[in-house]
Order: sequence, then C-alpha cells, then structure tokens
Amino acid sequence: NNIDYVNFETDSGYVVSDNPLWTTLPTGCTPLASGLSCASFCPVMCIRSLKVSVPSAGVPTNTLLRVIDTITDRSIEVPGEWDSKMMTDPEWYMLTAFYRLYLPGDGEYVMSFVSAESGSPLWPTFVDTIYEDTDPDGCGGEQLQYSYDDSGDPAQCDQLIKNGAETWLHSGGGVFNETDSNGWFLENKDRDSYANGLVRYVDTRC
Repeated sequence: NNIDYVNFETDSGYVVSDNPLWTTLPTGCTPLASGLSCASFCPVMCIRSLKVSVPSAGVPTNTLLRVIDTITDRSIEVPGEWDSKMMTDPEWYMLTAFYRLYLPGDGEYVMSFVSAESGSPLWPTFVDTIYEDTDPDGCGGEQLQYSYDDSGDPAQCDQLIKNGAETWLHSGGGVFNETDSNGWFLENKDRDSYANGLVRYVDTRC
C-alpha cells in the first residue's frame, strides 16, 4: 500500500494524471515513483468534475477555457474537445464542444474564454455547465464556487438576430436554394418533425 511516501490506508487525497491541467490548481501535489509513474498524489479532500458545453457554430476550435483560482492565483487553460463530425456537418445545430474540468472543492474560480493565438477574450454565445460527478467522496454535497467573466466581450442585446448566412443553422430536414418569379429563397424540405427548420443561437446573457 506504500508508493514513495503515500500510504493509501491513512492518507486522504486523489491520485491523478501527472498533467498540469490536474496538478496546477490543487496544492501539495507530488509525483509518485520518483516521477516515473505518470501520476501524482494530491492531498485534497474533494475534487469536482464539471462539463462546460459551448455551441459548435461560431466558436473557433482553438478557443481555450481559462480558469483562475482567486484564492491561490493559480490558473490553467483548458482546450476544448471538438466532435469530429463538426468537420463534415458544421451546420448541425446540436453539435457542441466540451471542456472538462476537475477542480478542488475549496477553490473560488473565475472562468473565461480566450483565443489560443492572440489571448483575446471572447464569449461563445451560450455556456452550459453541469456536474459530471454525483457527490464524490469527501465533498459532502458542497457545490463549487465559480463564475464566468465575460467583461472582455460584453453582450450585444440590441440586435439578437444578426444578419449573415453564417449565423443560421439547420435542425433537421434539408435546406435548399430555390427560386420563383419573386426571386431566390431558402426552403427546408424533407422535415420529419415540427422542430425541423432554420435555427440560430442567441446570446443567453440577454
């Protein structure tokens, strides 16, 4: 039961991947097996798992989720998980990108989205955040203290429906360019649900 100086019968904490995304925010993480095991032991009582979803449309795939613990001033930048289907069917409205976070329960976090290239802030129209765990050991039902900072890309609520074909998506059926005596128009054909048609995301901050 002993690996290096960790006794799993008496020491409380988590064994995590020896990856900065796991080991930066907790305090006191130490590599196991003299750094040869690809794992670290973090003596924290509670780690919560969050899944952060953003829309596939209009969000660059190099967008990072920056997480700052305002208590320790430590931070990480997490890349998103982009569904490969987005590359072949980018208009399908239900496709989303995911950011997965594993955060110590005793932190206070401010999160924001930034470009990996320029570091410039951006807001991905909507953000859906859910817990992926169910009251893990040591957490006692405590919720994470977190908020999002969107001050670098404030909401523009005076015009929710913006012009431009790139802002519209489809939710089923087929979209076709058609023409008649009045000119060109879009038509949604082969619908099998009342929910099929042209859709768009609106800024949920509004």
